[in-house]
Amino acid sequence: MDSSGAKGRLAWKPFAGIDALVSLDPTAAPGASGEAARQQSPPEESLPAPPSKSSLADSPADMEDFLLKESFAPRFQEQSRAELRRCLAEAEELQRSNRWDDILALFHPLEGKVPSVVDAGIDLGLRLKVAFALGQTGRFEEALKCLQPALKLHPDDFWVHSAIGYNAYQSLLKRDDRKVALIPEQKRDRIRLAHHHFKCCQDLRPDHVTSFYREGMLYKEVEGKTVKACDCFQKAIENWTALTEEQRTKRHQERPKYMRSLYHMASCLLSNKEPRRALDLMQRCFQEDQTDVLSPVHKHFGMAKILYGLCRYQDALDHLETAGLAAQAGEPTDYIWELAARSALLLGKPEKGMDYLGRIPEKRRRHYVRWTESDLLVALGRDAEAEQVLLRSAERDRRSRHRALMRLAQLHYRQSDSSRALQAAEQANRFCLDTFGNECQDALFWRAACLHRLGRLREADQSLDDLQRLNPNYPNLCRLQERIRGGLMNGRT
Repeated sequence: MDSSGAKGRLAWKPFAGIDALVSLDPTAAPGASGEAARQQSPPEESLPAPPSKSSLADSPADMEDFLLKESFAPRFQEQSRAELRRCLAEAEELQRSNRWDDILALFHPLEGKVPSVVDAGIDLGLRLKVAFALGQTGRFEEALKCLQPALKLHPDDFWVHSAIGYNAYQSLLKRDDRKVALIPEQKRDRIRLAHHHFKCCQDLRPDHVTSFYREGMLYKEVEGKTVKACDCFQKAIENWTALTEEQRTKRHQERPKYMRSLYHMASCLLSNKEPRRALDLMQRCFQEDQTDVLSPVHKHFGMAKILYGLCRYQDALDHLETAGLAAQAGEPTDYIWELAARSALLLGKPEKGMDYLGRIPEKRRRHYVRWTESDLLVALGRDAEAEQVLLRSAERDRRSRHRALMRLAQLHYRQSDSSRALQAAEQANRFCLDTFGNECQDALFWRAACLHRLGRLREADQSLDDLQRLNPNYPNLCRLQERIRGGLMNGRT
């Protein structure tokens, strides 16, 4: 091969091109260096073939070094950066208008729509925007696939880990809403994926608010682990509180996550039977959120639930009425008026409770509303109507049928119809065994009460033994047990 040709072929300096790329690329990972970029580059076969006109095609050794490709020549690097700036500006303009489909039409897949930007290795910022647009349109699998090249080239980039964790978490939420199909094994893998990338975010930026908030939501909404969720929310709150005013101004986008952390931590504490701590946090949430970053409907309903848990039913009603008034036209409010009806019932005002339920259209009354409706009808002495409401609910409910059956058991027991009460309790217990794989504690207790009243004391005692193994602290267990065993000692069977 002609040595002068070789000198001509290597006349430009490829490392100068890559150094310019790293120094000028606004989307490069913080702290990335030219050497790091070279170490993280993909193998030759994952990149498009060099242009046929390239003078580099003569040497197999040169073909193995991607830095010697023509696309790394300074003139091509400058063209790629110019195209990237144009694409980013266009994507940002579309993003401001939530025009996600337009973003995808222009830039997805990146390898086909802007190959020069991808080939130059400067596509990170645009890739993140495309992945976000995919997530906004519910295409989470494609979003995660889109982010894999970015993870390979930028394994220590905070925003790459954040995007993967966010899309994994969102796909799990949509699964619960039945908008995304994931089998149980896929769900477990997706949960692990989200946790892994949220942890990476937290390691890269320990003072971040959003990554701790999102992992808290993953624990709370997807896994139902409220204790672990509280730890994450607490860390998010502490991180925001530790910021100076100047830092808070600079990182103002994280402030809503701080307020949501207050709200959701209060919700978790209420679930963990800590209503007083929950009240402190919710009051703090109200003080911090003067501009209603959080929905006033949700804030007032959350406060009402805490006050209800503290047996402050009138205060709860005040917040529930405020929440109902704040709801927009067409916004669901059945859960608000159901809790208002229960609060009125516990205040000894079943008529007012029925008025609250009257605000829920008949077609919108789900099973939990029907349970409260039956309680109100019983309080008003309308047992026959209550029984019909419960029978219809038990017939249609595929997931929580035992709730209606247990109310029927208690209704028949109060009517001194122990045989029908026993039948309903046993049906509830059988439903729980078939559906959830475990026995219903309420059913075991009321089964024992019915058997005691029917004089079948040994069976009643056995039912309470089963309950004691499940929950030795079940309310009134010891009192009923003492009465049944007293009857056995007196010779009754």
